[in-house]
Amino acid sequence: MTGAAGAGPQLSGSPWFPYAAEESDAATRLFCLPYAGGGWAVFRDWQEQFGPDVHAVPVKLPGRAERLHEPAVARMDRLADRLAAELVPLLDRPYALFGISMGALLAFETAHRLVERGLRAPDRLFVASCRAPQESFDTPPVHGLPDAALITVLARLAATPPQLLANAELMRLVLPTFRADLACTETYVRSDRAPLPVPVTAVRGQGDGTLTEAMVDGWRAETSAGFEQVELAGDHFLVHGDQRELTALVRRRLPRSGPGR
Repeated sequence: MTGAAGAGPQLSGSPWFPYAAEESDAATRLFCLPYAGGGWAVFRDWQEQFGPDVHAVPVKLPGRAERLHEPAVARMDRLADRLAAELVPLLDRPYALFGISMGALLAFETAHRLVERGLRAPDRLFVASCRAPQESFDTPPVHGLPDAALITVLARLAATPPQLLANAELMRLVLPTFRADLACTETYVRSDRAPLPVPVTAVRGQGDGTLTEAMVDGWRAETSAGFEQVELAGDHFLVHGDQRELTALVRRRLPRSGPGR
């Protein structure tokens, strides 16, 4: 289905998507999930990297950008429950899930919920900059730190603009979202269940000092449909900077058939 001639992008009926994902005739949908504290805008330019056969659909999580008035969700299971429900109307064609860091765990948990409900499974799960679900964190949790200490941690992560960190009023608005996202990751516990019947592509940045090849290789145990680990140029935040190598990898792994498959 397409919009009327001359009409611009139509707004989605769901607050989880920046535009109507159902308005595209693309053969495949790619749902993109950001890292902790990130918003859908980190994937704003991805559509330009794909041809008309792929519709890159960023996911708008509660507590940021246009949804800043909504409280962020601090439990991974609850967030995955809500996202899975929003995706149901958009499973009419091949699709894949791409998540980076926290978004990778969210994509993984969402895929499990869709499969457990007997719904169409993703054709592929892309997990970037994320240790395997069974890997425990070797650093103390930070989501409960006082504001000043948490801001210091965020400054070290290098993904938060310095001008935002220096703006006390803006930080007052966004710190609850950072805390909730970090809590989602730091309190996450993998459930004991069968591997996903979905191929997994795990991506690690060559300059990512937070992950080792072994930490990422554990994703192999989470799929019964094939696994690969790919190393690309970049650090933990692969979606910043030149993303052409990353999007080219994703494009090569996506299905090409259309609706009704």
